[in-house]
Amino acid sequence: MGEEEATNVTAGIWGFLILFALAMACWFLYRSMNRHLRNVRMQHEADLKAQQDRAPAGGQASAEAGGKRPEDLPG
Repeated sequence: MGEEEATNVTAGIWGFLILFALAMACWFLYRSMNRHLRNVRMQHEADLKAQQDRAPAGGQASAEAGGKRPEDLPG
C-alpha cells in the first residue's frame, strides 16, 4: 500500500471570478428590486391621495351620492 500524499485543492482564480460575478449580479438585482418596490409604494401613495381628494367630504355629500348614514337606517 502506498503513502497518501497531502493534496491542497482550491477553487483557484476561476472559482473566485465566478463567485464574484454571481455576487455582483445579485447586488444589481437587489438594487433594481428596491427601486421597483419604491416606485410601487410611491404610486400606491399617490393613488390613495388622489382617491381621498376625489372622495366626497362629510356625511352630507355621501347621503346625496346615494350612500346611507348609520342614523338613516331603521332600527
